[in-house]
Amino acid sequence: SVVTQPIAETTKYFEILQFNFLSSSPALENRVQYPLYHQLLPSETSLNPPRVAFMRKLEWTHCVILYEDADVFQMVSQDLRRTLRDKGIEVHTFLVSAGDVFSNINDVLPEVESTQYRIIFGLFYEETGRKIVCQAFHLGMTPDKYVWNFVGWFQEKEWYLNTTNCTAANMRETVNGHFTFDFTQISNHSDRIIPTHKTIKQVEDEFLNLTDQVGFQNYDAYGYDTVIAIALMLNETFKTHPGVRELFVRGC
Repeated sequence: SVVTQPIAETTKYFEILQFNFLSSSPALENRVQYPLYHQLLPSETSLNPPRVAFMRKLEWTHCVILYEDADVFQMVSQDLRRTLRDKGIEVHTFLVSAGDVFSNINDVLPEVESTQYRIIFGLFYEETGRKIVCQAFHLGMTPDKYVWNFVGWFQEKEWYLNTTNCTAANMRETVNGHFTFDFTQISNHSDRIIPTHKTIKQVEDEFLNLTDQVGFQNYDAYGYDTVIAIALMLNETFKTHPGVRELFVRGC
């Protein structure tokens, strides 16, 4: 999202359509600011209802939100806080800065401790997350006392490693038993027919046969959806504007 937003702001001046399946910032849903931007990945705020349902299912009534100073996390944090409070759940929110010039992690985590709230939702990127988890270890904020919840789209499975102030064992101990929230890759309705006149199961089988993968990884399925969306758009454009097809073929 950090890269996508500046690009999306400029494409309107050049009348260029932009498709994206990796960014999930709620800010990109602003059609006035980003009129030619099309997002195939759901907004990050769509993961907040599952977070709230998770709290209610386990009958937890208090939690903390730790969010990084970035647009995507600020907006998600505001929405999550509002939704939790609407359901009668008490929330404390803390803004985390972990830059090279300024970092408040050493100050914020003791404040989290002082609330005596044990459920923590972490909304931040991997680099900041590593610093938070390491400091949490030194403060004893481990799974015997706290339940950590992270975003589920970090690229590396063990994203919390590679820090200088904690060992791998320290970090694994702190995040042991944590929960993550991420988007579903494939619909559970495998017999549903999509616009390509194939079922979801057929598309999945074709993709896995072509790539020799065991399963979908990262955002493979959303990448497929993006390609199909562009193809369908071009097909409709060629029907209504025949001259565009000739220009397109010539340009390719």
